[in-house]
This record gives sequence, structure tokens and C-alpha cells, in this order.
Amino acid sequence: MQETTITHRTLREAMAAAKQDFDDLQEGGKYQRGGKDIPYSELKDISNAIDKALYKHDIFVSTTYGRVENEESPHRTVITRIVHNLTGESEEY
Repeated sequence: MQETTITHRTLREAMAAAKQDFDDLQEGGKYQRGGKDIPYSELKDISNAIDKALYKHDIFVSTTYGRVENEESPHRTVITRIVHNLTGESEEY
């Protein structure tokens, strides 16, 4: 069953609403630290929960990678753009 997309007037409004729709994450396993079991969730489960909430509120994410200009070393840039589909508003990180 396909989720209904909810529209909002601004990117910030849509992001605030999406935060309320994040599903609880299931424990994916545990690791030992300082003699204690520390539970964690799998990265794919975290990513899926985030994507589901964002898409429901008409927010899309794209990530691009590139080489740092004027650098001979293997440094790379990572740019993540969050776009509100309805208004075209976006933010880059």
C-alpha cells in the first residue's frame, strides 16, 4: 500500500512534520563496550525510516561526491541537498 504524501507550505514546516513520523527503530544487534551490551540498529533500517518519513512529506534527498578543487590529495567533498518538492526550497549540507 502506497503512503499518502502530505503537503506543507515550506521546507521547514515539512521537516518538522517528518520528524514526528519517524518510526521506532528495531534493535539490529548488540556489541560489548565496557562490559555492557550496547544495542544498535542496522544502517539500512535507519536510512529506510528516515526516507519513509521524508517522502511522506514530499521531501527528497540527493547526495553528490566530488574532488576538492586545487587539491592533489585524495580529499573528497560530500554535498547533501534536501529539497521540498512542492516549493522547490532546498538546503545543502
